[in-house]
Amino acid sequence: MAKKSASKKKCCPCPKKTMRKTRKTRKTRKTKATKTRKSRGKNEFFSLMLKAKKTNAPAFGYKGKTYKRTTTKNGLIFYKKA
Repeated sequence: MAKKSASKKKCCPCPKKTMRKTRKTRKTRKTKATKTRKSRGKNEFFSLMLKAKKTNAPAFGYKGKTYKRTTTKNGLIFYKKA
């Protein structure tokens, strides 16, 4: 009979643990453009609409058009052209 080749024995019966891969974080580049950027502010329509929302106004006018207050099913308040 032929001898069986000696097989390598595992050091322990538990399965090999794999290391978890970590996500690499992206580094943002700071440029001159981002440092000197200024906000433009709100446009005229939006500022009028926010003022009307705060005062619970039923309508407001902008450039000769009136916008009436309406609400959605779930209570969102917005202004629609009338």
